[in-house]
Amino acid sequence: MKQWKRLAALSSAIVMAAATLTYFPSDTLQNIRWEISASADGTSAVTWTKTESDGLTWTLYEDGTLTISGTGAMKDYNSSDNPSPVCNNSKVKKIVIEDGVTSIGNYAFESCWNLTSITIPDSVTSIGKSAFHACSSLSSITIPDSVTSIENYAFRACSSLTSITIPDSVTSIGNGAFERCFSLTSITIPDSVTSIGKYAFSDCERLTNITIPDSVTSIGAYAFQYCSRLTNITIPDSVTSIGEWAFRDCSSLTSITIPKSVTSIGNDAFYGCNNLTVYLESGSTLTSNDLGVDESKIVSYWNEDNLTWMLGEDGTLTISGTGAMKDYDIYGNRSPVYSNLKVKKIVIEDGVTSIGNSAFSNCRSLTSITIPNSVTSIEDYAFENCSLTNITIPDSVTSIGTSAFDSCSSLKTISLSCKSSLKKSDFGEQADLVSYISHTLKKTAAKDATCSEDGNKEYWTCEHCGKYFLSDDANPETAKAVEQSETVIPASHKLTKVDAKDATCFESGNKEYWTCEHCGKYFLSDDSNSETAKAVELSETVIPALNHKNAYIRNASEPNGTKPGYTGDRYCPDCDTVLEKGYTYWNEGNLTWTLDADGTLNISGTGAMKDYNAVGNLSPATQKKDSVKKVVIEKGVTSIGNDAFHNCNSLTSITIPDSVTSIGSFAFDSCSSLTNITIPDSVIGIGSSAFCDCSSLTSIVIPNSVTSIGSYAFDDCKNLTSITIPDSVTSIGNKAFSGCRSLTSITIPDSVTSIGSSAFSECRSLTSITIPDNVTSIGYFAFFNCSSLTSITIPDSVTSIGEAAFSDCTNLKTISLSCKSSLKKSDFGEQANLVSYTSHTLKKTEAKAATYAENGNKAYWTCEHCGKYFLSDDTNPETATAVELSETVIPALVQIATTTTPIKCVYGQDMSKIDLRDYVKNTDVVGEVTVKVATGSTLPDGIKLDGSKLSGKPAKAYEDSKEVTFTFTAENGSTENLTLLFLVAKAEPTVEVAVSGDSHTEGDLVSELKLILSENSTKGVVELVSEIKALVAGKNTFTWKFTPEDENNYNMVTGTVVVNAKTTTTTTTTTKATTTTKPNKTTTTKATTTTKPSKTTTTNATTTTKPSKTTTTKVTTTTKPSKTTTTKVTTTTKPSKTTTTKVTTTTKPNKTTTTKATTTTKPSKTTTTKATTTTKPSKTTTTNATTTTKPSKTTTTKVTTTTKPSKATTTKVTTTTTTAIPSYGDVNLDGKVDIVDAIFLNKYLATLIQFSDAQVANADCYQDGVLNDQDTTALMQFIILLIDDLPVQPTEK
Repeated sequence: MKQWKRLAALSSAIVMAAATLTYFPSDTLQNIRWEISASADGTSAVTWTKTESDGLTWTLYEDGTLTISGTGAMKDYNSSDNPSPVCNNSKVKKIVIEDGVTSIGNYAFESCWNLTSITIPDSVTSIGKSAFHACSSLSSITIPDSVTSIENYAFRACSSLTSITIPDSVTSIGNGAFERCFSLTSITIPDSVTSIGKYAFSDCERLTNITIPDSVTSIGAYAFQYCSRLTNITIPDSVTSIGEWAFRDCSSLTSITIPKSVTSIGNDAFYGCNNLTVYLESGSTLTSNDLGVDESKIVSYWNEDNLTWMLGEDGTLTISGTGAMKDYDIYGNRSPVYSNLKVKKIVIEDGVTSIGNSAFSNCRSLTSITIPNSVTSIEDYAFENCSLTNITIPDSVTSIGTSAFDSCSSLKTISLSCKSSLKKSDFGEQADLVSYISHTLKKTAAKDATCSEDGNKEYWTCEHCGKYFLSDDANPETAKAVEQSETVIPASHKLTKVDAKDATCFESGNKEYWTCEHCGKYFLSDDSNSETAKAVELSETVIPALNHKNAYIRNASEPNGTKPGYTGDRYCPDCDTVLEKGYTYWNEGNLTWTLDADGTLNISGTGAMKDYNAVGNLSPATQKKDSVKKVVIEKGVTSIGNDAFHNCNSLTSITIPDSVTSIGSFAFDSCSSLTNITIPDSVIGIGSSAFCDCSSLTSIVIPNSVTSIGSYAFDDCKNLTSITIPDSVTSIGNKAFSGCRSLTSITIPDSVTSIGSSAFSECRSLTSITIPDNVTSIGYFAFFNCSSLTSITIPDSVTSIGEAAFSDCTNLKTISLSCKSSLKKSDFGEQANLVSYTSHTLKKTEAKAATYAENGNKAYWTCEHCGKYFLSDDTNPETATAVELSETVIPALVQIATTTTPIKCVYGQDMSKIDLRDYVKNTDVVGEVTVKVATGSTLPDGIKLDGSKLSGKPAKAYEDSKEVTFTFTAENGSTENLTLLFLVAKAEPTVEVAVSGDSHTEGDLVSELKLILSENSTKGVVELVSEIKALVAGKNTFTWKFTPEDENNYNMVTGTVVVNAKTTTTTTTTTKATTTTKPNKTTTTKATTTTKPSKTTTTNATTTTKPSKTTTTKVTTTTKPSKTTTTKVTTTTKPSKTTTTKVTTTTKPNKTTTTKATTTTKPSKTTTTKATTTTKPSKTTTTNATTTTKPSKTTTTKVTTTTKPSKATTTKVTTTTTTAIPSYGDVNLDGKVDIVDAIFLNKYLATLIQFSDAQVANADCYQDGVLNDQDTTALMQFIILLIDDLPVQPTEK
């Protein structure tokens, strides 16, 4: 046993290893189906693949995934003699059926115990019998809408299946389809299903409920037996029959509804359902005996349109559903319970909206009824002649028939709540029986209204009906309800009037207005309604004082050289007063400048102030520079012009309105008495030298609206100690703060991007300054002679610094730069020695090799401050050399498929196009890839590489494989080589052969026959290879051999040609019958065989047959048998030893032929064999035959046949036969036996390739007429020298 295990293991290993062989014979190369390969896309390795007779290919991968591809229906299997490829296969975990497959065959996946999921495409229309039987790990499945039928036992014993949705396309559920699905808790059956088969859900012990659609017409026997957790079920009106034992032992089933449409129910349908109540539709023909249920457990019901009426054994009538109850009468349209004395109590469920006419008429045993709040109307005669003693009408009822309770003689009370809208009069003759439940009142005390909140009268609210009352009368018949609004006292103001008063030049007046004493608000009308009255601010009631608004200059003098401007008395006609004498004013375009005697200069008007200069176009203020002490610019003026207040050395204050947007150049130049100024938010620009030489100016706040400070703006403001620059400023102009000797510190906002030349030069008291990170440039002499400045930090953002920026800063000790700065020491000129850098703070990243999945990197360091990258750990910013991050990267490697299938093509034929990029497995990592033939390598002749695609027709065949190396270059720069094997096979030649001459006669010499090649044949030579010398009568079949002219690129081929010869002989027939015990016929034939070996051996063979009839005739026959009966053979050659073996063979041929053969062979051994053959032919013929063959052995045979004939005939037969003696083991017909033959045989047994007749004969190493694993074992034993010869002889079997 151990020896055979080793043999099997060795066989498997050799076959697997041999799958990578690069040389195969040219005549079989194109028929090989290659299965052992590596996929370029990284798919799991294939365990096996098989193409079934239906054309579908089944492939199982190592990860347990089974794919089924192809088009058309899947064949049916069975579990006995025709199992599916995966029957009982524990390796299958997942199944993917590809689009194109139209059905799942019977027993397709039976007993795939580890199958957990399956994908079924829309192309599948049916699921076959027992398709998933015993797939015990399958927990869920989605069936596509395309499936129309689920056959018997399709999912039987899928014990892990918990839920399933059957699509609308399915019309039937087969017998036992879900039987023994123990875990199934729910299932959705669509409206398309018309029948539920036998045992369909039997033993689904966890199934708690199921809805059977209206489309189902029958429920099969045992359909739901042993569904022990099923609690209730409703049978739809469409069902007509329920099979026997259908709900057997459904022990939790408490109720089932059966419509009258069910006319047939099988025996013991509800056997063991001990807690069951059957709801049987009225009018049903079924009885308690039919149901097998006690009468007390049957409840009648009626389907009345949208409502269902159910009458229980205890006399309770339950009405359920939604909507209005239909109307009945006591004639031809009676209600289901008309005059029914069994009805004692009625329960109407919520959802019913009305009680119809005569609904319960004449139910004389009815004593109790429950009416839900959903009912809004009770129609006439609804309870006529009932035995009710009292009834409560819910508040929802708004309409009631006056005869609703007619002839209810026992009725004592009709109860209404105080909330009911019904009146006693609505009840007609029963009005005196109506009683109301009194209101339950709650008092709300009166409350006065305020300005903002309503008050209310005293009122009462009923806690039950929610109505409002102005008295405490609780009687619903006498109490009068009111709307809540009638209890409200609206909110209102208590107003006091203030009379109107005119304004004067000196005092304000007011409009007529009112004031509320409660809320203190002001109103311009006497409307006291809180919702409509509109309050105003007190200022809106004021009429401003006139303030001499109509004053004018009286007796004004014209301006002259000594008195600029107009001068006169300012007079107010409203108060008849001279307001000012000696008043001066200027009309400056759209603006008026007026100068009071106290030195106040007022500028009024609208628009921009015009520009002036200090030479020939002096402003009015400059003209009166010694008199102007205060400037008031009124709203409407939009700008302050150039030199507007130049050299006003007495000016101490100025008011600038929000309408001003810009201050011109030199506007306040040399205003030496101006100490402070407020610039409004409307100003967006301060011109150059605007406040130059304002030597008394100590502080200034620049608003957020200003975006730039012009050159010399605050130049030489000697006493300026502080200034606030807003975030809106982006640039500081040249010499903007030059000469500000008292300025000790300044904060430059982050918005500033540049500092102009000499911007802070001569700021000798400046001890510190912070330059923000957004500044990119500092101008020349920017901080010249800032002699108190001791240190300064230059941010990383500064990329440009002017010459002598810190010249003459005599106390400056340190200019600090970070490691991130791009500035060099040399940029600081004479102050270069003051510059110091912050060292890099380095963090090391270790080197990492590149992989197929990601880039690698060199060892490098990153500065945590500046973020720069370095290839060394030098922290000195002056010496360390930064690199780009890309310089640290080692690109990811190109991953090429490690195992590839040889590229097979044929001389002169278009090869299948191949995109070499498909061999790259990680383009998502390395990017696009280009391909070229590697240096020193060449493509096969005729093949070309276009980009990455191979195509073309091979111009040359190769005896061996040709290696071609390709270089793959990725987008990231990585390269990789791949060597592929090209197998270029010889082409099959085109050969059409004919024999010259129209007439041939028996006896003609074969050597005189001439073969003719057609014009479209491949160039070459054709010759006969038969050893027959002369023609025989009838058909003569000869073998020819074609040798191509181009032997390098075309295969040598053989074929046959038939020659008809006329008969020149006569026929002689001798009939002789010989009868023995139990045979039908006895025929004795002596055969003589002439061969060319050095020794001849004669053997005896005995054959036993059982024909029903034997006929002997003289015939001329040409045959090609695929087998030769077993004979005793003597062969002469150059043997090294002689072996005698006994072989017993059983065959089933259609004809048994004993031949005399002339054979030439080259055997290596001499063997004497005695053979006994038993056959069962339908006809037995004994012939003297002359046969010309080229076998590998020489045989002389004498045959004795014993038969049981009813008639005996002896005939002399002449037969010409071409008999192929098998070359055992040479499966691929290459003239030798090696591991390649074992590969071919394994592939044939796996149905991966097909064999010719000659290959089948050679592979039959056991000579039993069947190819199976025995032949594989024998072949492998021969290859590894465990046996000496093939075929296996009787002693070896």
